[in-house]
Amino acid sequence: MARLDAFFKLMFDSGASDLHITSGQPPILRVHGELERVKYDAVSLLAKVEVRTQEQIDREEAERRERLMRALQAQHIEAQSVLEPGAAPGGEAPAQSVAASGVGAAAIEAAPFVRSDRKVGRNELCPCGSGRKFKHCHGALSAEG
Repeated sequence: MARLDAFFKLMFDSGASDLHITSGQPPILRVHGELERVKYDAVSLLAKVEVRTQEQIDREEAERRERLMRALQAQHIEAQSVLEPGAAPGGEAPAQSVAASGVGAAAIEAAPFVRSDRKVGRNELCPCGSGRKFKHCHGALSAEG
């Protein structure tokens, strides 16, 4: 019924006198004595559009926010900060727990990786001397995922 209402509204807005509806064909309007085909896809899309009030939009937005907050709460339950004193396991400060575990401060700061040789491109010959491209020899991605 909503589609027929959309066609009647289109008919009224365009000043058409007749609406020709045939099974399997797009609707046709008679405007000023001439037949004009209706762009059925555009009209059917417009017929499906639902205009919502600001109150409905606000209510749906609040429900969406509540669902999102419930999902976030289910995933992250009260994570403790490692920067705050007393947040480390056992109630120790982080520096004390690191010192107690025997790991030095040098191990905390990871040094960046420095390559001794130049990087081999995937389409270059393999450095092993096989004569094959690196991507088909030692640079091949494993098929076992």
